[in-house]
Amino acid sequence: MPTPAARRSSVEVRRELLRAAETVFAEKGYAAATSRDLARAAGVSESVLYRHFGSKSGLFAEAVVAPFADVLEAFPGMIARTVSQPFEVEQLMRLFLSELLAQLGSHRRTLRMFLAVEDQLDEETRALFYDRFNTVITKLAEIVEPQSRRFDRPVNPLGTDGNVRATFGLVLSFVLLDDWLLPPDRPTTDELLDHLGAVLLYGV
Repeated sequence: MPTPAARRSSVEVRRELLRAAETVFAEKGYAAATSRDLARAAGVSESVLYRHFGSKSGLFAEAVVAPFADVLEAFPGMIARTVSQPFEVEQLMRLFLSELLAQLGSHRRTLRMFLAVEDQLDEETRALFYDRFNTVITKLAEIVEPQSRRFDRPVNPLGTDGNVRATFGLVLSFVLLDDWLLPPDRPTTDELLDHLGAVLLYGV
């Protein structure tokens, strides 16, 4: 049972609220989780929750959206290290897709939760995610652009930025809609990566 709020520092209370929120949102979903549920799970009053985060949406942003955005922001660094290696285009695409599938797949629950409640979140919370996501896309495009020139890849109407977004969208669809998109005899991860790489590189 949590230590009474009066005996905890402000930092400890905030940390406990974030831990509790992650659990409650995962168990109940955003809509069903009330501010009372969240406060009770952290062992504080609702007024304490509002003092720290302003609203349920604000707590969701800090407990669920921000950690996932942190993971996304680390992704360009991993890709930069990958593309610095003297690999052929097929190998680079395979490594890019493998890392992206692993990162998005490990946060599937968070992604589904965010998409399910997106319209219920305040504008500031949505902007937090979209702004950080767009920054990630921009950084990835800057990393991938020299490789596109090195392999003399064709320039598409939306440029490298559009290519990165399309790749994210393709992989994300298989992470979130796998029950719809994958056949009953599901391919292995390696088979899926080979197929996605061929589609992105050669359109087949």
